[in-house]
Amino acid sequence: VFHCFAERALSRAQNECLAVESLSAVLAQRGVDFEDRRLSLANCRAISNVLEYHCKAVEVLNLSFCSIDDRKFTMLSTGLQTCLNLKTLTLCSNDLATSSMDTLRDIIGNCSATLEEVFISKSEGVGDDGFGALHRGLVLCTKLRSLRVDGCG
Repeated sequence: VFHCFAERALSRAQNECLAVESLSAVLAQRGVDFEDRRLSLANCRAISNVLEYHCKAVEVLNLSFCSIDDRKFTMLSTGLQTCLNLKTLTLCSNDLATSSMDTLRDIIGNCSATLEEVFISKSEGVGDDGFGALHRGLVLCTKLRSLRVDGCG
């Protein structure tokens, strides 16, 4: 029984290692589309780690319809804050709330010299307070030309 358990654990570790290598290859591209992938907390941690250490060149990141809530967004934030060349960030139709907007403001501030488009539509929990926090980051974006926030409460 222990041998079988050890084999499964090793197989799982090898699969996770392959997944991180694959994720690194995907994120090394300038544009990355995770749209409609239901991300778990572990997925968010892996994406954040790869962004933080391997993917400074990402310009377009689509995380729409990924079931990202505040906890998952916090997990992603460390990696997102290192995306200094980001031009387009799409977070539509997730479960973001007001508390995530302070974090998003910091992320936007870090890439304010390059950011051109931000889309966070249909995140109903954001509300007026969230937009107040977000606004403080958006005013720093000298190249921002498109902001979509419809359906955000």
